[in-house]
This record gives sequence, structure tokens and C-alpha cells, in this order.
Amino acid sequence: MQFFHMRDDETKNWHNYLIIPMSAEDFGALKARFMAQTPKLGSTAVVRGGKPFIIFEYGGALDLSEQFGSGETLGDKLAAGDIVTVILTDQTQPFTSSEEGVKINFNLEDVIAYPFTYTREMEQTYEFYVHYTKVKGSEGPIELKKSKHLFR
Repeated sequence: MQFFHMRDDETKNWHNYLIIPMSAEDFGALKARFMAQTPKLGSTAVVRGGKPFIIFEYGGALDLSEQFGSGETLGDKLAAGDIVTVILTDQTQPFTSSEEGVKINFNLEDVIAYPFTYTREMEQTYEFYVHYTKVKGSEGPIELKKSKHLFR
């Protein structure tokens, strides 16, 4: 998984791209599903198996705690309100980057791409995970102290 936060030189707008390589077999099956009927792309956030995920109605999931080479996680890189374009591909080198920018090495016909908005609820799910992992260092039970942010 590769994340790019890039600024368009012409419009000066910032764009977030998340490129997810898949095996040819998995990508082919998903592409066939999308071609037969475009599934709903609704999303929600959940902690499952001890990790925070964004889950899409078509069955896809993004692990917000997955680390990039920089050590940051997807949850660290995003803020509520960010719009992210997810690009699914079976290409082994879908892009190359240099000081001049990023060069895209695929045709639109060869990928599945869709945007989603990173919501406050998704951000809250990731924050819960981060806070939990910070206090879980001890072997004792976790105690949530009353706070104006946690309890109203």
C-alpha cells in the first residue's frame, strides 16, 4: 500500500491517493464483480481483531494501523474531511516517483478507483485504537476516567 499527498501545480489543490496492489487472481475477481454490477461503496470504521479498519460495503478493508516506510500509519496521515482516492491494481509497479513528481504507469481501464471521505467517526475509531494501545502497556484492566470528551 502506498499513500501520496500531492499538490496539483495547475489548480493548487491537494489530493490524497492510496494505491493498493493486489494479486492478479484477487484483482481479476474483484474487477469482474465491479463490471457485472457496481457495488455500493459505503464505508464505516470498526476495530476488529485488535486493529482499526475502514470497511467498505463491497468487502474491502483498509487497516488504519498499517505502517508505511516512514513509520507513519494511514490513520496518522489522514484527518477528518480528507478525501482519498483509492486505486486498486494488479500492476507490480503502478507508479514511479522522483524529485519531479509521480509518474503513473497504468491505464484507467486497468484499475479500479474510487474516492471516499475520511469522516470524524473514522478518525474517532483510530483515536480510540491509539489511546487503547497507549494505556494497554500494563497487565491490569483498562480504566476509562470520566472526561468531558468521553462521557456526556
